[in-house]
Amino acid sequence: TTLLGDWISRNNIPTAWLSIDKNDNDGNNFIIHLIDSIQTVHNDVGDQIKSMLYSPENIDNEYIGELLINDFLQLKENKIIY
Repeated sequence: TTLLGDWISRNNIPTAWLSIDKNDNDGNNFIIHLIDSIQTVHNDVGDQIKSMLYSPENIDNEYIGELLINDFLQLKENKIIY
């Protein structure tokens, strides 16, 4: 981890970092924390997903995955992702 962090820092690579703990066994919590970490680099990723996860409705995990992939594809189209 230290070596990787040093390499990232020396090369000025935009990086999202996520530490996982036992609370991340819940799928919604994991996705929310994942999106929070990604938003430190790309703040437009996952806004729609997070609002859906905070709603009382049960959202299909496959649909959430599709939305997240679409957000990443949008970044790539705008040449923001490295």
